[in-house]
Amino acid sequence: ALTSSNGATSGEGGKKKVAVGVHLVEVTDGMRARQKESLQKLQGETTVMEKGFSFSFDDSKSETDDVQEQEQSNDKQIEQSNAISINWHDLLSSVPTHDAETGEPIPTFIICQELLDALPIHSFQKIEGGQWRERLVDVAVRDKEEESSEVTKIKQAAGRMKYSDAESEDSITESTSTSSSTVQEKGAKKLPRLRFVLPPDTTPALRTLLRVSGSGSPVEGNPTAEALNALPTGSVVEACPEGLLLAQDIADRIEKCNGGAALLIDYGEDGASSRDTMRGFWRHTQVHPLSRPGEVDVTADVDFAALRESVNQRIGLEESLKRKHFTDTGKVPPPSTNTEQEKPINPPEAFGPVSQGQFLASMGIVQRVEKQIEADSTTDEQAYELYSALERLLAPDQMGERYKVLAIARKKEGLFPPAGF
Repeated sequence: ALTSSNGATSGEGGKKKVAVGVHLVEVTDGMRARQKESLQKLQGETTVMEKGFSFSFDDSKSETDDVQEQEQSNDKQIEQSNAISINWHDLLSSVPTHDAETGEPIPTFIICQELLDALPIHSFQKIEGGQWRERLVDVAVRDKEEESSEVTKIKQAAGRMKYSDAESEDSITESTSTSSSTVQEKGAKKLPRLRFVLPPDTTPALRTLLRVSGSGSPVEGNPTAEALNALPTGSVVEACPEGLLLAQDIADRIEKCNGGAALLIDYGEDGASSRDTMRGFWRHTQVHPLSRPGEVDVTADVDFAALRESVNQRIGLEESLKRKHFTDTGKVPPPSTNTEQEKPINPPEAFGPVSQGQFLASMGIVQRVEKQIEADSTTDEQAYELYSALERLLAPDQMGERYKVLAIARKKEGLFPPAGF
């Protein structure tokens, strides 16, 4: 969901009211319901919120239109009672950066909660000879006997070399997806409908993202060549270009809005893993990511180091086009030619990542839970639930270490790095 708000605050004790414009943007659908609850709780709290606030939700890709229309109707009721307008955005770029009336930039605060792990990735695997190949998804017949002679002729006509399996036989068998109505002959060997394969040659994504030659070996001048060459055969490296672009878009938006910050919360590591992290979940059970197409949630670990560098080392369009020209002609791009005068003044930077446990603890979650537990109105059952939730969020063997938090914000003396980092 993309959630934006702007509005005015009022002073207390006769102080002059100060109008402020703020955008709160959530790039996730997980917290939309909680925000609506917060809006309902704010009804009548005129000393905190007055008309002028605008909340925008977008989860058009995660729920049906009927459900959206019903929830929009519910949102409209909130709008009528508290002068809050509800808007829906399909894209982050459609959330305004400037006030429509004054033209002034609106400070933007963005939260990405468990979004990055759901973005598509490219997966690369090292093969014999120190070369790399991109793992692709292939359609396989269920029975070897079903492969018609026509399919074989098409492959031969295309002059394709044989695609090799990218997984063990056990993994392939696990990915078999059949409907409950399908009747299988007893003892018949079945192959999956979808499987991971390694192509005989390199792909554009492999050559661009991993910077390898046509044979699949790291090119001269590749800063990651030593690390790639040191990995053993069978290692897997994943890349998520959409995640990097999103992080850069968020940083650019904060810069355009002349203020704000962002929190990116997800599970992953401070650096790329040399293993396959793609996995699927179906009905709260981990399954093969290619099983039950359209029914399985596919996810992969987030490379927070890549996100951080995509923000801190980002370049302008002109510099990017220059680098692309060198890459297309097979040459090594030169170092950035931007001078200190050409660089933006105090651009947004990425901080972290830090573990979720460290972040929440430094933000005072322990003290807050203790205060709630000690409240006279808290029952023993509620106290136990609060403690259990706290343990789940902070414990290293649960969510405390597995989840990471990255911040994007402008540096300001005395205030940054941001709290929690």
